Amino acid sequence: MPRTSRKRDLLDAGLEIVLRQGAAQTSVDRLCSEAGVTKGAFFHHFRDKEAFIAELIQHFSDRGAQALAQAHLDAAVDAQARLRAYLALMEQLYEHDPQFRAGCLFIILAHEHEDQDSPIRQLCARGLERWLASATQQFAEIARLCPRPPAVPPEAMAEQLLFTIEGALVVGRTRAQSGGVSRSVRAFDAWARLALGLA
Repeated sequence: MPRTSRKRDLLDAGLEIVLRQGAAQTSVDRLCSEAGVTKGAFFHHFRDKEAFIAELIQHFSDRGAQALAQAHLDAAVDAQARLRAYLALMEQLYEHDPQFRAGCLFIILAHEHEDQDSPIRQLCARGLERWLASATQQFAEIARLCPRPPAVPPEAMAEQLLFTIEGALVVGRTRAQSGGVSRSVRAFDAWARLALGLA
């Protein structure tokens, strides 16, 4: 199997560390140690820690988009199957994938960069908007497959799913409990089926 690049090693290690303890508490030395690379390698790939964090945000966003692309949700033949497949993917990612289960990088970093003009905060906001646009597209496709127009627009369904997942992650992290995303996604599924006229 081909070896991953040092840059990718740094981003993967950084994602785990920053999700666990935040960017403010993560030093370049710690990143290099966890990734098994030298400090010189870090500065070869990243101008400074802020440039690293900016690329880390993109890396996190791309991981989610890649998981969605690989799910082949368009194979579902009706609205019910498409909704079930999409929510199963969300549950799999946010309940079982260690990096997504650890929390939302966008929200963690946005809390650390409260200044609205902060470039990092703006990147986090764009990352969340990308997530919402993707979820909106999924719900629009599900709505297209419904027998009649749904009572709730796709944008509102996407936003509610975001609140559901992120709320479950925050509460689960605070209480040091697992399973909250699965329970929350099941509750969202029941509401979504009613909103889509599928119940």
